[in-house]
Amino acid sequence: MLSRIAENLYWMGRYIERAENTSRILDVNYLSILEAPQVLGAKGIVTEKWAPLLDIMESKEAFKEHYKRADGVNVPYWLALHPENVASIRSSLRFARENARALRDRISTEMWEAINRSYLKLCVSAPEKIEEDVLHDYCVSAREASHLFFGIAHATLPHDLGWYFMRAGQFLERADNTLRTLQVNIQQSGIRGPVEAGVEIHRDIALLKSVSAYEAYRKYYDTGLNSKLIYEFLLLNESFPRSVRYCLELLSETIGKIQLENLDASSKALEEANALTSVICAIQDEAQITVQAKPSMQDLINQIAALTMTLSSVYFTLQPVKISQTQSQSQA
Repeated sequence: MLSRIAENLYWMGRYIERAENTSRILDVNYLSILEAPQVLGAKGIVTEKWAPLLDIMESKEAFKEHYKRADGVNVPYWLALHPENVASIRSSLRFARENARALRDRISTEMWEAINRSYLKLCVSAPEKIEEDVLHDYCVSAREASHLFFGIAHATLPHDLGWYFMRAGQFLERADNTLRTLQVNIQQSGIRGPVEAGVEIHRDIALLKSVSAYEAYRKYYDTGLNSKLIYEFLLLNESFPRSVRYCLELLSETIGKIQLENLDASSKALEEANALTSVICAIQDEAQITVQAKPSMQDLINQIAALTMTLSSVYFTLQPVKISQTQSQSQA
């Protein structure tokens, strides 16, 4: 497979997954503010909680170039529609469509039609402003667009090398997002005061819903909501498809299949993926990450970033053709 095609499939998977993750975080944050319990003396605890979303999406500095205040108007517009935000829902879907357009002969017609319809609805015909009554509907549409696309891809795209590259992008993006969401949540939890403890359950529910894990968690545990168990579930669970461990295990398996089809390529990406997966699988207690920081959340995020660079250099960068001395002499 040409490196250009592989790269387009990989980034198409990442961009669509990114649009879904951003839409869910935005929607859950909006709804959690509306449903926040009224606690005596807790004014301001949950009314202005838009700034942490910028930390999750790593766009705080870029946001500050355009806005002075991270409120319920500026942050949703920035993360959903702003033309200068390359990680917004609108930009992610636009980039995904551009990659899909370059792959018209490689993906199914149904896949192209699904992403093109989503682009027309959520990018071309997007609202000029993301007001409160519009935000929820927009986020739901973006989330459903992702589910539809990946569902159609699973049913119509041959599960060959191209499929593996798209899946690698999807699960690498998902693992990174789960880690960043957890990291910001733990940072916020560390500064809770006695009064803020009254909304802890509300925050735990919002955290689970932001990674579509609330129902799965409640079915897995019978003990109710518990921050330690939530972190354990989202970091180490072997069967939940958005846990860090599940994503990294599937990512390693997928890169392994890619490597089998590219035996001449460097095995560095597979080695890094296996090493990262081994680290997370060896952890028995979430406190090793969340408390002891051995490894820390940031360590894992940095390793995923390094793996991203390695994947690009191994599979997407044209490598010079090696000519043996015998071949060189015969051509002379």
